[in-house]
Amino acid sequence: MLKQLRLTNIKSTLSLATRGCIASQYIPIASTATIWQNGNSLPTFKSKNSPITAISFRCYSLKGIGTNSLGDDKFEQTIPTSHSIKSFKSSNYTSDASIEEESNKGNPQKLLNPKKVTLKKLKWHKKPTNPARIKAPTFPYNSFQLYTKFEFSKIKEDSLDCSQFLSNQEIFKIISANWKLMAEAEKLEFEQKFKLLREQFITELHEWWDNVDKNLVQLENLRRSKVNKIRKHKGLNASSMLVDPRAPKRPASAIAMFAKDLKKLNNPDTPFRYIDFSKSVIAKWKELPESEKEIYRYKFKDSFKLYKEVLKKFK
Repeated sequence: MLKQLRLTNIKSTLSLATRGCIASQYIPIASTATIWQNGNSLPTFKSKNSPITAISFRCYSLKGIGTNSLGDDKFEQTIPTSHSIKSFKSSNYTSDASIEEESNKGNPQKLLNPKKVTLKKLKWHKKPTNPARIKAPTFPYNSFQLYTKFEFSKIKEDSLDCSQFLSNQEIFKIISANWKLMAEAEKLEFEQKFKLLREQFITELHEWWDNVDKNLVQLENLRRSKVNKIRKHKGLNASSMLVDPRAPKRPASAIAMFAKDLKKLNNPDTPFRYIDFSKSVIAKWKELPESEKEIYRYKFKDSFKLYKEVLKKFK
């Protein structure tokens, strides 16, 4: 893109400079008076159908003493339009839509949509803001986990003081062995401590859910669902979602109700392991007649309607 056309006075020579090259040159007759001395200003250009129209400028040189003719010599030079000149910068120049269209004819790049340009600018200037991960307060599930929480830090510190490093697996083995050797009275003390602390924890958890931003909870659950897909592919356990403990729980499915009824029978032939028990439940569900299956399905539909009503009130 060309720089602004300018007139320079170099060693008593008036010249028009473009792109570092001299386009035209005029050597005055006797002495030179520059355009600025004669009150002229730099030319300004405007075009509608071409990047630059044919322009003309006048340079005046005063006649020296001793010449036959008096007055000013007039010099006129016309600069034709050049197709290679596409645009230039000038303080008095305002861009024209037709100039941009013609200048883009020689450019293989297409004109960008102004909406796309603004969107790109917004993306460039947008600062990446990663919201901080929120984590709900947790508490041990039973008295043994509470005992493990208290004892783990003690054994870890003792092992460091004795310069005998113990791994986490070895520490857990020591804790479980101490718990088995513990008297029942001591276990009851931990059970009472666990109940008191659990009540305090539940009140703190409810306060946390009342004050937390629900939008951040949704973002965290979305992140965990994506992570769980990767964990499932790797064969790892899925991380739990953030759910308000006061929220109504979704009712069990028809086959889950059937499995609960099978457990109530206390049949000695039912397998003890969870995997084997689930396999036997699926096999018996397939053998069950459709009339009995419909009873469990109707139960599920009724309980699901109640669940929806309670959920609306909770929200």
